[in-house]
Amino acid sequence: MVTMVESAGYPNVVAGRSAADNTPTDILMDPTSYALYTGVWVWNSSSLIWEKMTQPKTSDTANNYVWNGAAWVEEEQAKTTDNVEIYGYNGTNWQTIKIDSSTRAINTIDYAHHEVHGGSSYWAAVNATLGNGEIATIGFTTPDTTKWAHLLLQIDVNASCLFEVLEDVTSFSGGAAFTVRNFNRNSANASGMTVITGYTGSNLITPTGGTTIWSENLGTKGVSTSRSNASELVMKQNSNYLFRVTNGATSNPMTILLTWYEHTDNAA
Repeated sequence: MVTMVESAGYPNVVAGRSAADNTPTDILMDPTSYALYTGVWVWNSSSLIWEKMTQPKTSDTANNYVWNGAAWVEEEQAKTTDNVEIYGYNGTNWQTIKIDSSTRAINTIDYAHHEVHGGSSYWAAVNATLGNGEIATIGFTTPDTTKWAHLLLQIDVNASCLFEVLEDVTSFSGGAAFTVRNFNRNSANASGMTVITGYTGSNLITPTGGTTIWSENLGTKGVSTSRSNASELVMKQNSNYLFRVTNGATSNPMTILLTWYEHTDNAA
């Protein structure tokens, strides 16, 4: 309890009375700042009483302390040697991250390359020599799941032709089933996509409906042309796609190559 008391020579002195002693005792202050000297008290959850908090002592090396509910204890610090090591978690355990011995750069691969190692990367293709106005096609059906195909395409032609991509095709007629290949030949994983191929005179695919989302003239300068998309085409789930090359007048050896990996987006 703090009270104002009168004592000889010191009127209006702030004093305190302890529970054990009713004699007023002066509360001291700092002579420079005039701040009162006060103590901090903490609740001891073991003895169920308030105790005066004592500050931990340190040597020349400063340590961190934490209150454990009964006393101040030294906080455990992570110990290291002279070498700092970086670790990465592979889903099962922690492994050291390696660096290039010459440049000291961290060894990394891009995500698409990672999917090859994980057995989730695939390809399909059609090769044909097209005559005047003839057509080569790949039909691609995506499942109704959130495991989407992230697709890259490459078209190689030797003469003028029209390349198109149709999305949301209602149905296909014609075409022959293509066995999708896994880039990781040691993986037993199978693609969730259904692929058919065909060209004029050999199972040509004829689409019903669909929206043209890509149209481009290739080989118009009379020289061979290679078209590849640098950005992934993330394909719509539960949709039919048609990849089609319609040849011009000149005989045209050509290839449509589709490569993709299948990935479910992380929730957060």
